[in-house]
Amino acid sequence: MSDVFLETTAVIGLAFGNHDAKGHINSHIPSGSRRITSQYVIYEVYRGYLRYLRLLHNKTLQLNGFSEIFEYVGRLHYMPSYVGAVLGNMKKYFDGDHPKLSDPDRLVHFRGFLRKEIRRGFARISAVADVIINQLGCRDAGTPYEDDGGLYQHTLGTELCGKHETCGLKGYAYSYRVDLGRIRDGLARIISPDAETKARIKYLRELYRVPKRDFPKTACFRSSDALIVHESPVSSTILTNNKKHIEPLSNLTPRNADYF
Repeated sequence: MSDVFLETTAVIGLAFGNHDAKGHINSHIPSGSRRITSQYVIYEVYRGYLRYLRLLHNKTLQLNGFSEIFEYVGRLHYMPSYVGAVLGNMKKYFDGDHPKLSDPDRLVHFRGFLRKEIRRGFARISAVADVIINQLGCRDAGTPYEDDGGLYQHTLGTELCGKHETCGLKGYAYSYRVDLGRIRDGLARIISPDAETKARIKYLRELYRVPKRDFPKTACFRSSDALIVHESPVSSTILTNNKKHIEPLSNLTPRNADYF
């Protein structure tokens, strides 16, 4: 029985999805398979989806009523991932049974829902896997907390990102520079690559080009899918909902992948 490597979308779905979403993902995991993910994937969930929940929670403290969230979302066209997280959590909120409330009270009630999602979801993120690998040397993060003003904060240590002395990614990338260079060359051959792939082609080289030199913080984020696929065990099957970007990378590595 091969191991299953949980890519970021799978971890998010298992940690934050509703009953049906979790059931659908679990149906792709054979009974008896080990569930593996990486510290890098977990960190990506922290700085991505979980951060979106914190941003939304904190934004509700600036609003007067639940209906104002719709106007707020309408101004976020430049942040499609954040919009998706906002709308997904609004849907999940209304899937439950709630009392009839005024617009201001609905906002308070929704804020309480987000607070639970942050606390419970954070605890589930690392619990969805049986094994967490960390060849990249990605750092752990603290627990999200409410500050004195009621805002949710999370100490991610991003000020250390990009520094070769404190970030294990630089050493990893240089050690596997031949592999990552081959992946980059393969991505460069894609006809009409999207903006995300173009950025990945650009920033992968920043990671492995010169050893013991700092690199732009964005290089880590922009290269994420390539790093996730490369770090995943060769014998495992990558489970993901991001077929658009994982499929070409799995073909280049090569890795097996399954899409839910």
